[in-house]
Amino acid sequence: GYLKLDGAEIPRDEFVSFRSKFEDALGPALLTTGVGCTTGGGSGLRYAYIDLALTNLKQAVPLIRNTLAEHHAPLRSWLLFHDDDLAAEWIGIYRETTAPPMDVE
Repeated sequence: GYLKLDGAEIPRDEFVSFRSKFEDALGPALLTTGVGCTTGGGSGLRYAYIDLALTNLKQAVPLIRNTLAEHHAPLRSWLLFHDDDLAAEWIGIYRETTAPPMDVE
């Protein structure tokens, strides 16, 4: 899976540190609990992305949500999936998070 974090309000020169604070917090938390790890990240024009390898989605989701909330992730933050079976699914980081923008074919 991967995280998509809205960085529209973040200055371009702070975009890497914006993404890194979440990636640096999530990596050890996922590894320590044995539910996954971060595998990398990147940035687009508006969004920051963090790739994840998750071994237990049911246990990983609350950990991801709590960790991102503790580090003040934007309201528009989502857990999305590369997997074909879950490609149309999404999980908002907060209860108030609305649906993510979807790719148009």
